[in-house]
Amino acid sequence: MTEIKVDAEKMRTAVEKLLECYLKWHDCSTEIQNATLGPDDLGFLGSVFHIPDRYNAVVDQAFDRVSEGENVLRLAGADLYETAKNYDDVEDKNILAILDRASGG
Repeated sequence: MTEIKVDAEKMRTAVEKLLECYLKWHDCSTEIQNATLGPDDLGFLGSVFHIPDRYNAVVDQAFDRVSEGENVLRLAGADLYETAKNYDDVEDKNILAILDRASGG
């Protein structure tokens, strides 16, 4: 049977990397959100052909997708952090139980 080893420290390192990625995606979503056009930004022809509206619809879709990715990274980091914390708690309890048994308690 294969033994599975858990390294909480490596999990915390992965959490840091996920946080770095999350922050980059957050910056990206902020930039996308600020990339919309006003109704008159492209002049008369732009408004006649509804180009700002069409462009903004695409920007909104891109923002939604990037925001989804941002949220996935945030949740994955939070879940992995909790997993590492829970693993550390279990390890501490196991060590205390071993010490208690060794001391005759």
